[in-house]
Amino acid sequence: MSKTGDAYVKAEKVEKAMEKYYTFYSRHLRDVSDYVFKVTTGNDSYEIAIDKPGERYNQIYTLNLTDRTLTPGKLLSRSVLLILMRVILTLIIEGIVFWMFGFRNKDYWIAFLIINVITQGLLNIWINGFFPIQSYLILNLVAAEILIFIAEIKAFLMIIKTQRLRTVLYVLTANLMSLLAGGYIITVLPV
Repeated sequence: MSKTGDAYVKAEKVEKAMEKYYTFYSRHLRDVSDYVFKVTTGNDSYEIAIDKPGERYNQIYTLNLTDRTLTPGKLLSRSVLLILMRVILTLIIEGIVFWMFGFRNKDYWIAFLIINVITQGLLNIWINGFFPIQSYLILNLVAAEILIFIAEIKAFLMIIKTQRLRTVLYVLTANLMSLLAGGYIITVLPV
């Protein structure tokens, strides 16, 4: 809750996997002069005051329940964990498709790992920069995946000189599968 005068404005709560987000919209904070948040967990309740944010749109603060502090931004460890989870899941999905398309050569697998770690790593670092509950994130994901389709087709065709049609079909199938899985995951996992 955020304090306005003598009253508090209740935040809207969103739960995603292992995290909870509490959102205040500008209409809630229009009359706020002091940014004092009342935190209630179980039987414990306390207030945390913060300086007025420089911007009023998409401000993210991390609540540390142990220290009873609000810190601007996301935790680096949280971002790294979420990026790793998404990249590993993508590697599993696209690796299964790579195997099903008959690619068994060790050099092809090394190329597969390098290409996908680069493209998926960059994609997920980019996604991590968005507000955690941004509703248009899926549109950004689709736009970025189109660029990944193109980059991976070019990269794989440079490595795999034979079986060009099968290579292109693999890239399209694998990335479509990971896009569908990623589109779902983005709705249930934090960003």
